[in-house]
Amino acid sequence: MKCTSFYGTHETEWPVPSSWSPVAEGVLIGTEGMLKVTFEEGELIDPARCLAAERERPCGWRLARSTNGMSITARYRESGHEVLVCRVRGGGAPPGDCLPEVSAVYVVKVDEVFIIDEVSAILEISYLDSESFGRLDYQGHAAMGPVPILGTWRPLGELVDNRGELVRLKAETAFPILVGGGWLSFRDENECCGVSLEPLPWRDLDASKANDYIRDVAIARECDVVLSLSFGAASVWDKPIADNGVSYDFTNKSGNNEAVGALWLDQFKQVWHLQYWLSGMHKQPIRSALQADYP
Repeated sequence: MKCTSFYGTHETEWPVPSSWSPVAEGVLIGTEGMLKVTFEEGELIDPARCLAAERERPCGWRLARSTNGMSITARYRESGHEVLVCRVRGGGAPPGDCLPEVSAVYVVKVDEVFIIDEVSAILEISYLDSESFGRLDYQGHAAMGPVPILGTWRPLGELVDNRGELVRLKAETAFPILVGGGWLSFRDENECCGVSLEPLPWRDLDASKANDYIRDVAIARECDVVLSLSFGAASVWDKPIADNGVSYDFTNKSGNNEAVGALWLDQFKQVWHLQYWLSGMHKQPIRSALQADYP
């Protein structure tokens, strides 16, 4: 028997013994134990998330792949019960800065622990080791780039380097930085030029979805001329970010507005969008600075 749950466009299936019965939405109970499935606002699923979960509740949180996608997973014993927790990325497009998440919690009696073993096998849970994490920032998020930032732009909040030290921005020059998980924004004083990084609430990246999203970006930036659009890899200003993604460069007919960016899938199956926007008479010198080779 399976408990099927939908969130937006995403479906998850959670195996349960045939004797378990639903008693409420997302809750099944049997003599051996119970399953509870909930939908909530989530966070990035990466090593930093596991560390945060471990600090909150020490029980061996790990990154894992399963039939329901990438997850943070914990299995532990408590008060005579075996507990399995799986938190996987949801689907859909909720409003605001949030990442939808499906949480499934199995609780069975210790003498029925085989149920958890069977569930783990059906879900094909396989744990990731640190050798497969790839490059991380100082917090433990996936580190991407480096990408160029103009020295006159200022971040919303403090900017720290890969060693956790505060970065001193040098005016009038562009320099490379690694960017890590979360929402990031750099802008000039007038906010007519800048860069932003954001995770998207998607479970995958395909050409159709990317095309629709990039079209909306062009409309929002009032750009109607395609300078370049390429699938297969992600880069900005001819500087590579990831092997699996799409890059774009749009402008408008007057040449005053420009949107340059990329979408890609990181090593933890999270989709990202990095976007630069330039406008005004000073667009060309800024473009030249961002395209320049790193010192």
